[in-house]
Amino acid sequence: MSRSDSQGTENEPLYLSVMTNWYYGKQGHDDFGDVVEQFSSHALQKITRSTVPLLQWLGLPGNRRWLSGKLGLGSDDATDVHVEYPVRASCERCGQAKGRGKVSLSDAAIRFADGSAVLEAKCTEPIYASVSEWLRGGPRDNRERVLAHWGHLIGPTLSLTGQNAGGLIYQHVHRAASAQALAQGVAEGSRGEVVHLLFGGTDNTLYVEALKALKALLKGFGPEVGPRIWLAEIGATLNEKAKGHERDEDASQYIVETLATGGSIYDFAEPSFREIA
Repeated sequence: MSRSDSQGTENEPLYLSVMTNWYYGKQGHDDFGDVVEQFSSHALQKITRSTVPLLQWLGLPGNRRWLSGKLGLGSDDATDVHVEYPVRASCERCGQAKGRGKVSLSDAAIRFADGSAVLEAKCTEPIYASVSEWLRGGPRDNRERVLAHWGHLIGPTLSLTGQNAGGLIYQHVHRAASAQALAQGVAEGSRGEVVHLLFGGTDNTLYVEALKALKALLKGFGPEVGPRIWLAEIGATLNEKAKGHERDEDASQYIVETLATGGSIYDFAEPSFREIA
């Protein structure tokens, strides 16, 4: 991926995408800039939140085409891009065992002509709670039902419990479920793709080990169970103008005005990309 693809050019500004439909959640919007403006000031309060480099990276058609090619989904741009993509914590298949919980909000969900992918971004955030920790945070019977729901979204043979999934990262589990739900919505029987975008130069060892643990559990139920899991590590440094806002208590106005009008906040290095197998 060229540096111009990472930063935008005069001929291809950050916010322009002629053939791509943009959504915040499932609500359609005119363009990328309009989607950026839907974020609350709290969500974009700090310039180092992963949402910021994700939006800048995602807004470039060259990056989306690069991702499609890496996933083997063709070389065309995305047909649809959703940010904050929701997947419910229960479904009809749950029957009487339906639990109640928050929707899984994936950072982004992308549909290409030949498939789809869910994106999860990380920048300076610490690693999230384990399944065991999450189960202790509310009525256990209800949360076990929600966990089981994520399991049967991932694969019909997959049974997730606090016992076999307790050491996994809860967010990784429901992102995998969201990837499968998205893929099934695109084409029945298709396999999902979940891409973890790790921005910056922080030590990602624990994060990667957690992804490997999830993959090992899925493989125990069958080699094709669940989505393929990918890791993209992308060096990201604030540009000179953005550094002046690094310590702002609320940088949301600067972030929205910059990204929505085609500006850049981060400089991106060439990404590394590999499958968690």
